[in-house]
Amino acid sequence: MNLENRSEKGQVLVILVLVFVVLLGFAALAIDGGLIFVDRRGAQNAADAAALAGGWKLANALEDADLGYYINYENWDCSDPDMNAARALAEERAIELAGFNGYTIDNDITDQNGVTTQCMEEDFTTYIDKYVDVEAWVTSEINTAFAHFVFGGGPFVNTVNAVARSRPRAPLGFNYAVVSTSASNGSGGTVTFVGGGIVINSAGRGIVSNNISAAGATVTINGTESPRNVYFNNCSACGGISPSPTSQTNMLPNFSVSIPPLDCNDPDITDRGSFNSSGDATLNPGRYSQITVNDGDEVVLSAGLYCMTGDFQVLGKGTLTGGEVTIYLSAGDFTVGAFSRIDLNAPNGVSGLADGLDGMLIYMAPDNNGMIIVDGCKVGVVGTACEAGEESNFEGTIFGAHPDSTIIVGQSGDMDKIDAQLVGGNITVYGPMTINFGLSQSYQRPATMTLEN
Repeated sequence: MNLENRSEKGQVLVILVLVFVVLLGFAALAIDGGLIFVDRRGAQNAADAAALAGGWKLANALEDADLGYYINYENWDCSDPDMNAARALAEERAIELAGFNGYTIDNDITDQNGVTTQCMEEDFTTYIDKYVDVEAWVTSEINTAFAHFVFGGGPFVNTVNAVARSRPRAPLGFNYAVVSTSASNGSGGTVTFVGGGIVINSAGRGIVSNNISAAGATVTINGTESPRNVYFNNCSACGGISPSPTSQTNMLPNFSVSIPPLDCNDPDITDRGSFNSSGDATLNPGRYSQITVNDGDEVVLSAGLYCMTGDFQVLGKGTLTGGEVTIYLSAGDFTVGAFSRIDLNAPNGVSGLADGLDGMLIYMAPDNNGMIIVDGCKVGVVGTACEAGEESNFEGTIFGAHPDSTIIVGQSGDMDKIDAQLVGGNITVYGPMTINFGLSQSYQRPATMTLEN
C-alpha cells in the first residue's frame, strides 16, 4: 500500500479551530473576568455602605434619649423593646442605602440578599463585650460576554457580605476602678499599692493590670462584679489585697482604653498664653502654655476645657478649685504639693469641645508619657491650705493614655479620699486612701461603630 500520497488537507484547519477555542477562552477570562471583578467590587461596596449606614444609625439610636433609645453598657438588654426598635431602624437604613446604590435587599438573609442585626454579650471573663452586629448581604448576577459560550451555564453570580459592629457608651476600661492601660497590649504596666487602709469602692470591678504590687499594703475592693481584680503577668506580694487578684489571659481590647486626642487648635479654644499667679485669680478655659498656682494663692478655674502645652502645677499651700472642668495635657505634667488644697470636678452635660469632656477631669494625651500627681491636704490639718476647714477632692476620670504615663495618688499629702477612676500606664496609690468609683461621674466612651470585615 502506497502511503506517500495520503492527503494532509484539513489538518491546519483543525489546529486553527483548537487555537481559536483556546484564544476565546483567554478572551473570556480577560474580558469577563474584568466584568465579574468590577461587579463584585460594586456589590462589596454596596454591602459595606449598607452595613456602615445601619451601624451608624444603630450607634446614634443607642445615644438618642429623644427617641427613648438611650442604651449604654450598664443598662444593656438584648431583649429590651427599645433595643429591638433601634435594631429595626438600623435594618431600615441599611436597606435604604443599598437601594440608593442600585441593589434591592430586604430583612431576609437566607437568600444571601438582605440585612439582619444580632445583639450580643460575649463574656471573656476579664470583661464582657456588648454590641450589635449589622450584617448586610448582596447577591448580584452579571451576564458574561464570552465565558458562557466556552464554559456553558447562565449568568455569573457574585455574593458578598459586610458586618458593622456598634458598641454602646461605656466606661474606659469597661467598668474597672483602677486600670493600667498596658492591660490592653501585653507590655509593662504596674499598679502599685503602698501602705495600709486602701479601700476601693467600685460600681463595677476593681483593678486590672499586667502587674500588681502590694508589698506590705492592705487593700480592700468592694464591687458588684467578678472577677473583682485581674492581672495578666505577675502579682507580687498580693496577699494583702481582698479579694485576691486572679490571673487571666484575655486582655482588655485596645478600644476600651483609647479615645482620640483633643484638638487644642480648635477655633473655639482661646489662646491664653502662660499664667503664673501673683495673688488670687479666676481663670477662663482655653489654651495655656503653662499654669502655676503659687504658695498661698487661690485660683479658681471657670468651667470648660484647659488645653495645656506645658506644666500645670500647684505649689506650697496654693489652692486650686474648679467645677465642670477638663484639664488636657498635650505636653507637660500635672503636679500638686502636699499642703495644697485641690477641689476639682469634671463636666457633666457639655455641648462642645470648649466645654470639656463629660466625666473627664484630667486627660494626658496619647503621646505624652508624663506624670499626674493626685494629692493635697486633708480637712482641718494645721499648716496646710485645708486648715480653715475645706478639704481636697478629685472627682472624675483621671486618664494617662500613654502606656508609660504615671499616676501617683496620695504620696505626700494627707488627702485620704478621691471620687475618681484611675486609668494610666503605671499607677501608684498610697494609703490610707479611699477611692470611690461611680459610673455617673466618670468618663464614658461614646457609642462607636467599626467595620468588621
